[in-house]
Amino acid sequence: MPRPAQVPDPITTLRSRVRAAEHAASEIVLAVEALRAALRQVTASVDDLSRDQPAPRPDPPPKPVASPPQSERARILRPKEVVQLVRLSRVTLWKLQRDGKFPPSRRLSGNAVGWLAEEIEDWIRTRERGL
Repeated sequence: MPRPAQVPDPITTLRSRVRAAEHAASEIVLAVEALRAALRQVTASVDDLSRDQPAPRPDPPPKPVASPPQSERARILRPKEVVQLVRLSRVTLWKLQRDGKFPPSRRLSGNAVGWLAEEIEDWIRTRERGL
């Protein structure tokens, strides 16, 4: 007749697992202490090196760059400025732009658009000539 399988005692199993966990924890503590000691040595070495070297000189301040005159820069006009210049409503501007009868706007960021001032001025000049 076959022998019934023995069921391990839960208390004994638990105790052996606790001992294994304690052993693993003590190994981790030893490893952390070794890392701390190594870090202290490296920090001391770096401190020694920095004392031996002269302090670095600060970088000279950057020389200012002269900005080009306003006429040479591409100036961006926001919708409010364009509305005031051309004396049309925003809706009319968008409709004209959609139909290709007004200069295209440029995406400045996720929610901002603008027009190049030069293109708006050219568009105004064409209207003055009746084109």
